[in-house]
Amino acid sequence: MHRRRAAFALTLAAGLFATLTPTASAWSIAPEFAEPVLAANEAVPKDAESAAANAVRADRKAPATTFTDADGQSVELAKLLEDGPVVLIFYRGGWCPYCVEQLKAFNKQHDAIEAAGGRVVAVSTELPEFVAKTKEKSKLGFDVLSDPGAEVSRAFGVVWANERYGRVSKIAEANGNERGEIPLGVTYVIDTDGTVRWAFLEHDYKKRATPEQVVEALNAIE
Repeated sequence: MHRRRAAFALTLAAGLFATLTPTASAWSIAPEFAEPVLAANEAVPKDAESAAANAVRADRKAPATTFTDADGQSVELAKLLEDGPVVLIFYRGGWCPYCVEQLKAFNKQHDAIEAAGGRVVAVSTELPEFVAKTKEKSKLGFDVLSDPGAEVSRAFGVVWANERYGRVSKIAEANGNERGEIPLGVTYVIDTDGTVRWAFLEHDYKKRATPEQVVEALNAIE
């Protein structure tokens, strides 16, 4: 009889403990986001230097943004951050050799970046079908997403407009417009709480972040 009572008491206590103990998801904290640098329909700078000067910087909160995948489905930054820090690479387009070279370099070091806790996500203002071509042609093993209308690029403040780009047929076709709006070739490391832990901000499209720099930034996150 005493053993039955003792067993019942232990079972009751275990159940109470399970009720009071939060699950892993209950401990997680939703990321906090900042207001966008530029609104969706706001005019963008006409030169790369101005865009770089006003873009989101390290130690600031990232804006809440939504990308589009190759199938036209929405992908929220908040959802991506649930799996760990995001390495967000803005690239001008699949027509840019410097962009493609950078994406291939990150693909070679993809395992090292994941081992450091990061998830690579590349984004361009090109339409979904064109980002899909870039991923397939370069055999990239990470997400390559679309930013139609440059809304995400506006939110981060990394977009600028060049009339000459608008007149180049293959760029206009890929972007689905003739506004010539493209992002700078910048890279961010965004922590799960929405904080930008590291940023490579450069107006010169020939200068790009390296995988080694990103791995170092990821390892520095506490």
